[in-house]
Amino acid sequence: MRWGLFSGSNQLRYSLSLLARAKVVVLFSAAWSEPGKMIEPIFKELSCSKTDAEFAKVDVDELSEVAKAFRVEAMPTFILLKGGKEVSRVLGANRNELIKQIEHHNSTRSAH
Repeated sequence: MRWGLFSGSNQLRYSLSLLARAKVVVLFSAAWSEPGKMIEPIFKELSCSKTDAEFAKVDVDELSEVAKAFRVEAMPTFILLKGGKEVSRVLGANRNELIKQIEHHNSTRSAH
């Protein structure tokens, strides 16, 4: 999975469980979020260029229980996961901060 859009919570949970050891960048947004719409093309570009991580998008209206579980309150919110645990969070359509956090996230090594 390089880029995924999840339409059901079971699908998302299953996919995240498969990626429990991977680095994952999740975009939480909604169809009505203008900042989310603005940053999505950049997020998709990053999913192609940053090959050390998997990327996923979650629509908070369709998967509200997932958004609640991750304590998402702003659109968009980016959550970076490693080994299934949150390691970083970026609030808003802040392109530079998102790139900075992804690069930092990708440069850290997993402990085995």
